[in-house]
Amino acid sequence: MIVFAMLGASRAALAQTPAPIPLQTALPMPAPQMPVLPTATVYRTDTSIATIMKVDTVLSRNDTLETFVTMQVRVRRVPVPPPPATTFFFSVRPALSLTQNAFQNWVEGGVSSVAWLAAASLNFDYTSPDIIWQSRAELNFGQTKLDTSYLKKTNDLIDLSSQVLFKIGSVFYPQALFKLRTQFAPGFDYATEPARQISGFFDPAYITQSVGMAYYKSDSLNFSVGIGLRQIVTREFAIYSDNPATPQPEYFNFTSGIDLNAVWLVGLLPQVSYRVHASAFSAFDRLNVWDYRIRNTLRFVINDFLATQLGFTLLYQDLASQRIQWQQNFLLTLSYNFKNF
Repeated sequence: MIVFAMLGASRAALAQTPAPIPLQTALPMPAPQMPVLPTATVYRTDTSIATIMKVDTVLSRNDTLETFVTMQVRVRRVPVPPPPATTFFFSVRPALSLTQNAFQNWVEGGVSSVAWLAAASLNFDYTSPDIIWQSRAELNFGQTKLDTSYLKKTNDLIDLSSQVLFKIGSVFYPQALFKLRTQFAPGFDYATEPARQISGFFDPAYITQSVGMAYYKSDSLNFSVGIGLRQIVTREFAIYSDNPATPQPEYFNFTSGIDLNAVWLVGLLPQVSYRVHASAFSAFDRLNVWDYRIRNTLRFVINDFLATQLGFTLLYQDLASQRIQWQQNFLLTLSYNFKNF
């Protein structure tokens, strides 16, 4: 029970009161005693005033009226469960895109075509008091067919990464990183007749391991720099791994150098996001030459199942080509995000 004291009115004000107010002597009320709670537990305080129990009006010595209001106040201490020390989250988003056109006796001209793309984005996050472990996978494969021609590959990507951050700082962490990029199916140069095969599964494969420091603000903003080892693995097509300074073709290229990685994700509108994923590598013996891959993605979410995506990729690989390669695609995809959060 808690007593609230308020300055009363004058005796003249009392005379104007329609009904007489009894004068009583207010007894001192002891202060409420809270139970001693364990200090290791975090509590939340919920306070609510239930009802006014009684109102006492007394005449003080200086000829003024004082009103004492007795209220019942409920104070509840609710223990707040601590966040789990170890968490695991996953997100798996498969997507499918399909376009088709057919013509017959169409005098205005046209070519029958069909194109399809299957993709999947997988994210796994494990957090403990000591580490943050993030694994990512981007998988894409698509083909197109024009009229009576055969199916031609339009998209083909296997991009895997796994990063461990050691939690000994606030936003800067020591880190270890593994990356693998390759493709599913053979690739062809369609500019020649017949088409000439120029790549295959794990031919080439780019594998990188690095250790260094990472700035990790969130999944939406992080950057890492490290000392890395890179292997370019080929089986038949040594154009991706061969060192032109040596007389014999090399099907395995091993170098050490500086590895850079950055991710930036920003929400432009409630249903629109823009993401940049950039990586670069430079060998210690050729620090003036950088191989890099910059992927820009603008995503428009229509609902839980439909989304459009505009992607633009810049790629430079010094051994394969000394020209900047680029790829652009625009897709309307049917997808759904399976996740546990």
